[in-house]
Amino acid sequence: MKKTIFLILFLTISLNLIGQELPNLNLREQATNENELPENIETNEIGVIIKLTGGWSAYDYTSFFIYKNDGNIIAYSKKSPKSYLRKKKELKEEQSEIKLSEERKKELLESLNSDTTIDFLKYSQKDFKKSELNGPPPCPITDATGFQFTFIQNGKQNSYKYYAPEHRLNRCSDKNINKVVLEKFVELIKVWKLRK
Repeated sequence: MKKTIFLILFLTISLNLIGQELPNLNLREQATNENELPENIETNEIGVIIKLTGGWSAYDYTSFFIYKNDGNIIAYSKKSPKSYLRKKKELKEEQSEIKLSEERKKELLESLNSDTTIDFLKYSQKDFKKSELNGPPPCPITDATGFQFTFIQNGKQNSYKYYAPEHRLNRCSDKNINKVVLEKFVELIKVWKLRK
Protein backbone atom coordinates (compact mmCIF):
# COMPACT_ATOMS: atom_id res chain seq x y z
CA MET A 1 0.00 0.00 0.00
CA LYS A 2 2.78 2.45 0.94
CA LYS A 3 4.67 1.61 -2.26
CA THR A 4 1.56 2.28 -4.36
CA ILE A 5 0.93 5.66 -2.70
CA PHE A 6 4.61 6.58 -3.08
CA LEU A 7 4.59 5.56 -6.75
CA ILE A 8 1.43 7.59 -7.50
CA LEU A 9 2.85 10.61 -5.67
CA PHE A 10 6.20 10.28 -7.47
CA LEU A 11 4.55 10.01 -10.91
CA THR A 12 2.28 12.98 -10.24
CA ILE A 13 5.19 15.19 -9.17
CA SER A 14 7.36 14.02 -12.07
CA LEU A 15 4.64 14.66 -14.65
CA ASN A 16 3.97 18.12 -13.22
CA LEU A 17 7.64 19.05 -13.39
CA ILE A 18 8.36 17.55 -16.80
CA GLY A 19 5.06 18.21 -18.51
CA GLN A 20 4.84 21.90 -17.69
CA GLU A 21 3.56 23.91 -20.59
CA LEU A 22 5.79 26.83 -21.54
CA PRO A 23 4.27 30.31 -21.24
CA ASN A 24 3.52 32.34 -24.33
CA LEU A 25 5.77 35.36 -23.72
CA ASN A 26 4.75 38.90 -24.63
CA LEU A 27 7.63 39.65 -27.03
CA ARG A 28 7.53 42.43 -29.61
CA GLU A 29 10.85 42.81 -31.45
CA GLN A 30 12.01 40.68 -34.36
CA ALA A 31 14.52 38.14 -33.01
CA THR A 32 18.09 39.18 -33.79
CA ASN A 33 19.86 37.30 -31.00
CA GLU A 34 18.50 33.85 -31.89
CA ASN A 35 21.78 32.93 -33.58
CA GLU A 36 23.62 33.50 -30.30
CA LEU A 37 21.86 30.51 -28.76
CA PRO A 38 24.07 27.40 -28.73
CA GLU A 39 21.12 25.31 -29.99
CA ASN A 40 18.17 26.00 -32.26
CA ILE A 41 14.83 26.43 -30.58
CA GLU A 42 11.62 24.99 -31.97
CA THR A 43 8.17 26.59 -32.08
CA ASN A 44 7.05 27.68 -28.58
CA GLU A 45 10.44 26.86 -27.03
CA ILE A 46 12.10 29.70 -25.14
CA GLY A 47 15.67 30.93 -25.13
CA VAL A 48 16.90 33.18 -22.34
CA ILE A 49 20.28 34.88 -22.65
CA ILE A 50 21.69 36.60 -19.57
CA LYS A 51 24.94 38.52 -19.88
CA LEU A 52 26.95 40.06 -17.06
CA THR A 53 29.47 42.72 -18.06
CA GLY A 54 31.78 45.19 -16.38
CA GLY A 55 33.88 44.96 -13.27
CA TRP A 56 37.59 44.23 -13.09
CA SER A 57 37.40 40.90 -14.87
CA ALA A 58 38.86 40.58 -18.37
CA TYR A 59 35.76 38.60 -19.35
CA ASP A 60 32.04 39.06 -19.84
CA TYR A 61 29.90 36.11 -18.71
CA THR A 62 26.85 34.82 -20.56
CA SER A 63 24.36 32.17 -19.51
CA PHE A 64 22.03 30.54 -22.01
CA PHE A 65 18.88 28.74 -20.88
CA ILE A 66 16.84 26.83 -23.44
CA TYR A 67 13.38 25.75 -22.31
CA LYS A 68 12.36 22.75 -24.42
CA ASN A 69 8.80 21.71 -25.27
CA ASP A 70 9.36 18.36 -23.51
CA GLY A 71 9.94 20.14 -20.16
CA ASN A 72 13.72 19.86 -20.23
CA ILE A 73 15.96 22.88 -19.69
CA ILE A 74 19.39 22.99 -21.34
CA ALA A 75 21.99 25.45 -20.08
CA TYR A 76 25.29 26.74 -21.40
CA SER A 77 27.84 29.11 -19.95
CA LYS A 78 30.21 31.28 -21.95
CA LYS A 79 33.01 33.59 -20.95
CA SER A 80 34.24 36.02 -23.57
CA PRO A 81 37.12 38.49 -23.43
CA LYS A 82 35.88 42.04 -23.23
CA SER A 83 35.73 43.65 -26.68
CA TYR A 84 38.73 45.89 -26.02
CA LEU A 85 40.84 42.86 -24.97
CA ARG A 86 39.97 40.44 -27.80
CA LYS A 87 43.33 40.95 -29.54
CA LYS A 88 45.18 39.44 -26.57
CA LYS A 89 45.84 35.88 -27.67
CA GLU A 90 46.05 34.48 -24.13
CA LEU A 91 42.41 35.42 -23.53
CA LYS A 92 40.19 32.77 -25.11
CA GLU A 93 36.45 32.48 -25.40
CA GLU A 94 35.14 29.38 -23.63
CA GLN A 95 31.68 27.85 -23.80
CA SER A 96 30.40 24.71 -22.12
CA GLU A 97 27.14 22.95 -21.41
CA ILE A 98 26.07 22.98 -17.78
CA LYS A 99 24.47 19.92 -16.22
CA LEU A 100 21.53 21.19 -14.22
CA SER A 101 20.24 19.48 -11.11
CA GLU A 102 16.51 18.89 -10.89
CA GLU A 103 16.39 21.54 -8.17
CA ARG A 104 18.09 24.11 -10.43
CA LYS A 105 15.73 23.25 -13.31
CA LYS A 106 12.80 23.84 -10.99
CA GLU A 107 14.26 27.23 -9.94
CA LEU A 108 14.76 28.24 -13.58
CA LEU A 109 11.21 27.24 -14.49
CA GLU A 110 9.92 29.25 -11.52
CA SER A 111 12.04 32.26 -12.60
CA LEU A 112 10.63 32.11 -16.13
CA ASN A 113 7.03 31.73 -14.94
CA SER A 114 7.31 34.28 -12.12
CA ASP A 115 5.00 37.27 -12.07
CA THR A 116 8.13 39.46 -12.00
CA THR A 117 9.41 38.08 -15.32
CA ILE A 118 6.04 37.98 -17.05
CA ASP A 119 5.20 41.51 -15.89
CA PHE A 120 8.57 42.94 -16.92
CA LEU A 121 8.14 41.77 -20.51
CA LYS A 122 5.58 44.55 -21.08
CA TYR A 123 8.45 47.07 -20.96
CA SER A 124 11.06 47.93 -23.58
CA GLN A 125 14.58 49.29 -23.26
CA LYS A 126 13.39 52.87 -23.81
CA ASP A 127 11.19 52.63 -20.69
CA PHE A 128 14.27 52.98 -18.46
CA LYS A 129 14.29 56.71 -19.30
CA LYS A 130 11.55 59.24 -18.72
CA SER A 131 12.57 61.25 -21.79
CA GLU A 132 14.77 60.88 -24.85
CA LEU A 133 17.30 63.48 -23.71
CA ASN A 134 20.84 62.51 -24.60
CA GLY A 135 23.86 63.48 -22.63
CA PRO A 136 26.51 62.04 -20.38
CA PRO A 137 25.54 58.94 -18.41
CA PRO A 138 23.98 59.85 -15.08
CA CYS A 139 25.82 59.20 -11.82
CA PRO A 140 29.10 57.84 -13.20
CA ILE A 141 30.45 54.67 -11.66
CA THR A 142 33.22 52.38 -12.82
CA ASP A 143 33.87 48.69 -12.35
CA ALA A 144 30.28 47.81 -11.58
CA THR A 145 28.30 45.01 -13.22
CA GLY A 146 25.97 45.52 -16.14
CA PHE A 147 23.11 43.11 -16.70
CA GLN A 148 21.55 42.16 -20.03
CA PHE A 149 18.51 39.92 -20.52
CA THR A 150 17.19 38.64 -23.84
CA PHE A 151 14.04 36.52 -24.03
CA ILE A 152 13.38 34.73 -27.35
CA GLN A 153 10.34 32.78 -28.52
CA ASN A 154 8.73 32.13 -31.92
CA GLY A 155 10.98 34.54 -33.84
CA LYS A 156 10.39 37.43 -31.42
CA GLN A 157 12.49 38.82 -28.60
CA ASN A 158 12.67 41.44 -25.87
CA SER A 159 16.10 42.68 -24.76
CA TYR A 160 17.04 44.81 -21.78
CA LYS A 161 20.38 46.05 -20.48
CA TYR A 162 21.41 48.33 -17.69
CA TYR A 163 24.77 49.15 -16.17
CA ALA A 164 25.00 49.28 -12.36
CA PRO A 165 21.22 49.15 -11.84
CA GLU A 166 21.27 48.98 -8.02
CA HIS A 167 23.69 51.90 -7.78
CA ARG A 168 21.54 54.03 -10.07
CA LEU A 169 18.35 53.00 -8.28
CA ASN A 170 19.60 53.71 -4.77
CA ARG A 171 22.28 56.40 -5.16
CA CYS A 172 21.41 58.43 -8.23
CA SER A 173 19.12 61.44 -8.25
CA ASP A 174 18.99 61.84 -12.04
CA LYS A 175 15.38 62.80 -12.82
CA ASN A 176 15.50 61.12 -16.26
CA ILE A 177 15.80 57.62 -14.75
CA ASN A 178 12.47 55.83 -14.60
CA LYS A 179 12.92 54.45 -11.08
CA VAL A 180 9.72 52.38 -11.28
CA VAL A 181 11.02 50.37 -14.25
CA LEU A 182 14.56 50.26 -12.84
CA GLU A 183 13.27 48.87 -9.54
CA LYS A 184 11.41 46.14 -11.44
CA PHE A 185 14.63 45.36 -13.35
CA VAL A 186 16.50 44.95 -10.05
CA GLU A 187 13.72 42.59 -8.92
CA LEU A 188 14.12 40.65 -12.18
CA ILE A 189 17.83 40.21 -11.41
CA LYS A 190 16.94 38.86 -7.96
CA VAL A 191 14.30 36.45 -9.33
CA TRP A 192 16.90 34.99 -11.69
CA LYS A 193 19.35 34.79 -8.74
CA LEU A 194 22.05 36.85 -10.43
CA ARG A 195 24.83 38.27 -8.34
CA LYS A 196 28.30 39.32 -9.29
